[in-house]
Amino acid sequence: MVAFAAIFIRILTHTNVATIPSASFITYPNLNYIGLKYNKINKIEPGAFKGLSKLTTIDFTGNKLQVIENNLYANSTNLRKLKFDKNSITSVKNQAFNGLHKLSMLSFSNNQLREIPTIALHPLSQLNTLILDNNQLSRIDDESFKLPNLQELRLFHNSVMNISDSAFKWNSNLKYLYLSKNEITSLSAELFQNLNNLLALDISNNHIAKISNNIFAPMRNLRRLNLSYTKLTSITKTSFGSMPNLIQLILTNNEISRIEDAAFTKMKSLTEIYLQGNRLTTVNSKVFISLSTLQKLDISNNCLYDIKNSAFKKLNNLHSLNMLRTNVTCVHKDAFVKMPNLKTLISHSAAVCCNLPTQKSCKAYSGSCEKVNQKCHNNMPKPALCHGRPLKSFSNVRSTSAPMVYTTTNKIQTIIKIEQTSGAWSIFARSQVDLIILSVLSSYFLHMV
Repeated sequence: MVAFAAIFIRILTHTNVATIPSASFITYPNLNYIGLKYNKINKIEPGAFKGLSKLTTIDFTGNKLQVIENNLYANSTNLRKLKFDKNSITSVKNQAFNGLHKLSMLSFSNNQLREIPTIALHPLSQLNTLILDNNQLSRIDDESFKLPNLQELRLFHNSVMNISDSAFKWNSNLKYLYLSKNEITSLSAELFQNLNNLLALDISNNHIAKISNNIFAPMRNLRRLNLSYTKLTSITKTSFGSMPNLIQLILTNNEISRIEDAAFTKMKSLTEIYLQGNRLTTVNSKVFISLSTLQKLDISNNCLYDIKNSAFKKLNNLHSLNMLRTNVTCVHKDAFVKMPNLKTLISHSAAVCCNLPTQKSCKAYSGSCEKVNQKCHNNMPKPALCHGRPLKSFSNVRSTSAPMVYTTTNKIQTIIKIEQTSGAWSIFARSQVDLIILSVLSSYFLHMV
């Protein structure tokens, strides 16, 4: 074991080394890994890695490098991974990576780079992962990333404002693209046209108020799309177009107040939609139509007051619905019909958890839902849990305000257990009972919370 460490791995971590002299490792020709993390390295002399033809990885994380000089690694032609994270790098020389034709991973996260010369990346024909998180990059030009084998590009937390229409034309093999926390205000309709193999796209935390029609349609293999915190105001039928393989769509914490009917119709594989923290006031009957594969829907923290008739119709596979912290006072009679697999319904609203069988229509804040606190609807679905708002105490609450549990036979069953989990109360009835709904709380009790 000692021989292995001496011959193949050289680790010099936390040793206060400031300079790597020429031929530092010449007596270790079989080295394949050099770890130089968390030292004080600010200078690497020419020829420092001379004679290391078997070297595959160098890790400079946590040093004081400011410039990546020319030809320092030219003799290490088998190098696969090169990490410069957490330094103070401001520039990369044009010939910094000469000879590194086999390099597959290059990481510069947490530095001060404003740009990387296009010519510096040209030798990296086999690069598949480029990490540039937490730098000061401000633009992406036509040939910024002329890397035909690139599969993952991380640009999280930079200052990117301008992206050329053809910025990714060389990246047809790209699978993961992260552009979160930048200053992007718009995306051109042509931007993603060449990204047929992309699986995940994150452009959250930007300033994109509007999406170009069908901009995401060319990415037919996309599985995950994150558009949270981007200031979107509406979703239309053409916002996404055909995305047959999309599984997860994240639209949280935007300013969305309107979603057109059938806006998600062409997403035949969608299993999760996150819409919490927007400005939705109502859920129309055709917003989620044809999403037969949907399993999880989160519309919490919206301004919802009205759930339209058959709003969730044909969501046959939906098992989790979060409507916590909404203003719903009225639920139309058939809003929750035909949801046979619903297991978890999260809401503090009596109107959501219990609607009247005689209720035909309902206007917001009209008071037509007053009796909802008295009786649960026989035809409601059968969620296993319905979590209420966090309750301070059951003390000083009149018996008429106590939580009630109804079943398919409308007979009140004995409450076996009441417990708090992750800030919400769960009420469990006898195991043999098909529990439909729980927690019908009086307005007085909710006011106490």
